[in-house]
Formats: sequence, structure tokens, C-alpha cells
Amino acid sequence: MPRTLLITLDAFGTLFHPREPIAEQYASAAVAFGLPHSLMTPGRLQPAFKAVFKAQSQSHPNYGREQVLRGEYGGPRQWWEEIIRGSLKWAMNNDSDRNTGMQTQTPSGQDGKRILQQWEMQRTLLEQQNERRLALLREKREEAQRNVKRAMINYSNGDSGIQTQTQTHGGQNGETLQEIDMQLMLLEQQNKRRMDILSCQSPISGQQQTLPPDTDTDASSNDSREDTQKMAKTKDCLWPSPSAGDAMAQGHVMPDIPDALVQHLLHRFSSREGYSLFHDVEQFFTLLGRLKEERGGYFDRIVVGVVSNSDDRVPAVLESLGLKVGKYRADEGMGLPGFEERGEDRESSNGESESEGMNDIDLVVTSYEAGEEKPGRRIFDIARRLAEQILGHDGPSEWTLVHVGDDLRKDYHAAVDAGWTGYFLPRKNTSQDLEGVKVIHSLVELIAILLEEYK
Repeated sequence: MPRTLLITLDAFGTLFHPREPIAEQYASAAVAFGLPHSLMTPGRLQPAFKAVFKAQSQSHPNYGREQVLRGEYGGPRQWWEEIIRGSLKWAMNNDSDRNTGMQTQTPSGQDGKRILQQWEMQRTLLEQQNERRLALLREKREEAQRNVKRAMINYSNGDSGIQTQTQTHGGQNGETLQEIDMQLMLLEQQNKRRMDILSCQSPISGQQQTLPPDTDTDASSNDSREDTQKMAKTKDCLWPSPSAGDAMAQGHVMPDIPDALVQHLLHRFSSREGYSLFHDVEQFFTLLGRLKEERGGYFDRIVVGVVSNSDDRVPAVLESLGLKVGKYRADEGMGLPGFEERGEDRESSNGESESEGMNDIDLVVTSYEAGEEKPGRRIFDIARRLAEQILGHDGPSEWTLVHVGDDLRKDYHAAVDAGWTGYFLPRKNTSQDLEGVKVIHSLVELIAILLEEYK
């Protein structure tokens, strides 16, 4: 029975890292595209990015995959565009009170500053998400109108199966125009209500406000209605502080976020412009490649993969950093919108075949494409299934499954719980309890362990 080694590695923090701190890269790019140097500083952007990223992960987990499947979201590209815009807007808008000369009272101390910052970023993200939802539904309506027109032309040409225009189903899922219009109206009302409720949660104090009369009339959720009523009765239930729009009205113009800047940062963090390999990665893949070519050692076959809680930019980043990456992915032909363009006949970026031994990395499984993040087991099961596809399902095999990563819970313990052998690679000093944990301090060290353990 052939012996097969499947070794997978985490990506960010294990194979590569930001070339410079993310906030510094954002700041330098923003200034280069004309945003104010005094506002675009790493000190302002670092907490902004961290908080916006956290809020986005909570509102759209796993890059909005579930919303993507429902046709309500654009996937990783939109996800990151909103983070970029949200971070940059917060860095500028956080000075709106000082720029306009308006006096407001905020909660005191660092806690108060943190609360205000979180609220500002929630507002920015909600505005962007509301706009995107409306745009998608309007596009849906336009398509339905086109379908209706085509149906009416067919009807006028003698197709008796077509009924009146009001009964024509023009939407992709068979909705009538009236149904889509109703969805659009309800979504606009829902977006307004969300903004009203968020405005009521503003931490700014200074004058008492109440919610609009219709804010608590949504009968779809008793809990949310009760929460809204409680907010309306609270003395601290206030409207938000002056926005960038208020500043512009008083002659203090806050610049827009250039689309070219957003696209520049998207490209930067999809390539070697934004990332570098860790010092041991190239040597690791050189040694591992030799083992794959030998075919005479303990393992008859070796498959190498990446398993990452990330989106589909990972292959492009790895290829840009000089690694050869195979075509096998986890989305199984679902056609999820993302960064990577590929088809059934896609060749590797280096123009070489996908035969065993030609790639440094044979397969890439991201959480966005797999539909589950580590520490879930599913993402590991998908990696093994892809490895079996690479080998052609050619009969029984004795499998050794190994995963390496820099996150104790999401990599090491997750692999062990999935029935794999895990290795923890702390790239930074850690105070975590490592009793009983298999720890390595270099990827090259793993090669020596494999050679010793599987003689």
C-alpha cells in the first residue's frame, strides 16, 4: 500500500507577513493619492483598521460568503473595499468636530475615545453596506425590466403564452416587477431604520433627542422593537455628531476617498508589493521539493497544500512571491465572486504542467471558498479530498496528515481535533501554555523531524 504525506500550511503569519506594517502602507499610499498628511498617519490608521476589520468580520463573516450565496453581497473584493474606505474615512472624520469648531462632549478617557471610534466606524460601514444592498436590488430590477420588455416583444409577435405585463416574471427567481419594487421599498425602509437606530446609539451627549415615530414599528422582531423603545426613553439617546457633510457645509471640505487609491491598495495587498516571505520559507520548499522528487524514501507520494482563513487572493500572493502554485481549489466550480480568475483549463502562472513535483504548493483551501473557517474540521476534510483528486483516487493509501501554523487554537488544536498531526510555529514570542504541544521554531526544522520520524 503506497504511503502518502499530505502537509498543509497556514498562509498569513506562517508563510508570509506584511512587508511593512499595514497602517504604514495605508498611510503612505493615502498621502501619495492626495489625502491630508496630517490625518493619514499610522497612529490614526492602525486603530481604525483594527476596529473596522473587527466590525466587518462580525457583520459579514468569512468575507460575506453567506450573503454572496444569497445574491446580497459582492464577496472579498467588496469586503476589502469597505474596510479600506472605512479605515480612511474614520481617520479623516474623527477630526470633524475640531475642524468645524463645534463643541461636543464625549465620554472621558480612553474608554470614551474607544466607544466613540467604534460608533463612528459602525456608521461608516453601515452606510456603505446599505448603499451596496440597494445597488444590487436596483440592478436586479433593471434586469427584470429588460426581461419584461423582451417578453412583451415576444407577445406582440404572436407568442400566446405570454400574459399581461403586470403578470410577467422578469426576475431571475421568477419575481414580478411588483414584487421586486416591494423588496426595494422594504429595503429602503429597513436601511433608514438601521441608520436611525445607530444614530440613537451615538455616545455624543449634549442635547436630548428621540427616535422618529416609525422607528419602533417593525413587527418582525419583538426583541428589537423593545430594545428600540428602551433607547427612545433613554436620556443619552442622541443623534450623531457633525458629519463630514456638516464640515463641507461650513467650508471645511473633507476630501473623498479616490477610487484609484482603493484599487491601488487592493492590488498592493494581492502581491509582493504588500507582503514578504518569512526567512525560512524558500529553503523549506527547496528541501521539500527534493523529498517529492526522490520517491524512494518513506513516503511514496507527497502533496503540499495551504489551508488558510482567508479569501482567494492567497494564490496570487504566493505566486507573486515566487512560489509555484497548483490549480486545485475548494469552491468545486461554484463560481464564487472573488479576486482569482480561473477556469477548468487554467495553467499554472509559470506556464508549467500540474503534474506531481512541478509545484511548490499543489492545492489551496481558503475559508471563503471552503465555506468554513478554522478551527472547523470541514476545511481540513476538503484539503484531503483535493489531495485525493490530485492523486487520481488510485486505490487505498496509508495517509500521514500534517498541518503547520502560527495560531495555537486555529492551527495546532484544530488540526489535532480533525485527526491530523499538528505543529505550532510561533513567529512571535508567546506566553501561551504549550505543555504537550508540538512546537517548531522554523519550517526547516519540520523537514528534519519528518526525516527522523519517518525513516
